[in-house]
Amino acid sequence: SGASGKLVLGSDATVSPIVVPGVGYYEVKMDLRDQSYSVEPYTPTDTAFDQVYVLGRGVYVDATTSTCTNNADGSTQCWHFKSGKPFVQAADNPHLWTLDVTVKDQPDDNGANGFILNANPAGWSPFWRVDGNDPSIAIPNGGSNYIFDDSALNKDYTFIFDTHLNRLVVKTR
Repeated sequence: SGASGKLVLGSDATVSPIVVPGVGYYEVKMDLRDQSYSVEPYTPTDTAFDQVYVLGRGVYVDATTSTCTNNADGSTQCWHFKSGKPFVQAADNPHLWTLDVTVKDQPDDNGANGFILNANPAGWSPFWRVDGNDPSIAIPNGGSNYIFDDSALNKDYTFIFDTHLNRLVVKTR
């Protein structure tokens, strides 16, 4: 069961935040006419993916395994599903995936250092790219490649991807 309350305008400490009762998915509905809100928990009904992969160039798992290394024969094959590296699924949420990576310049290959996400080791679809204006929005079977600026090279990141919300967080470790 959810919670409800009154919406209050303001930006100081006297304004109470909307608080959800725990970890999970919630729908927050706001009625601006009577300045109220309600919070209801829900369980996603979309099917979780068996695995999610990162494909790209210059993305390294364990600082040594490149997304340009073909998983079958070890050849160099950047931006390809045959070189995708698997995320780790959260134990308590089948829609939540994480992966620790290092971004480097890819030796012996010219091009952008970046990535897309994929859920098929034998084909292109389903895949996710990002919104060009807001890279936290993952767009199923569309969008733009996530491209790292040169200032991002030689740094460690954690990717957090929610396939239900189509949200992506890339944070520095």
